[in-house]
Amino acid sequence: MLITGNSHSDSRGIIRFVNDFDMSQVVRMYCVKPDLGIIRAWQGHQKETKWFYAAKGSFLVKMVEMDSLVKKEYLLKDTESIVLEIKGGHYNGFEALEVGSVLMVFSDFGLEESKGDDFRESLENINW
Repeated sequence: MLITGNSHSDSRGIIRFVNDFDMSQVVRMYCVKPDLGIIRAWQGHQKETKWFYAAKGSFLVKMVEMDSLVKKEYLLKDTESIVLEIKGGHYNGFEALEVGSVLMVFSDFGLEESKGDDFRESLENINW
C-alpha cells in the first residue's frame, strides 16, 4: 500500500511530508545505503510490517506474496513524498537506482522479535 504525502518549497528550502503515515505502530527505524548495482532481496516476514521511504535518491522496491509468489514493484524517489507499506506475508527487496541513495525502513517489530519472524529466499529461487 502506498501512503502519499506532499511537499512545500519556499525561499528556505523544501519540506517533504507524509502526514497520513501513522507512526504509532513503529518501534524501530534504520537506514540502508546500498552500493549501486546491488540487489538486496528476498527477506520476508509472516507477521511484521515494514514501511519504506526514499530519503535520498531513488529505489526500485519489490514485494512478493509468500504463498502465491505474486510480485509487485514500486519506484520510490526522494522527489516524491511516498511511504510504501509492506505487510506480513511478503518478501521484500530493493535496488538503489542512483549513487548515494538512502532508504529509510520502519518496522512494527523490535529486532529480536523480527529475527524470530525472518524468512529468506534466494535470487535464484525468486527472480528479480
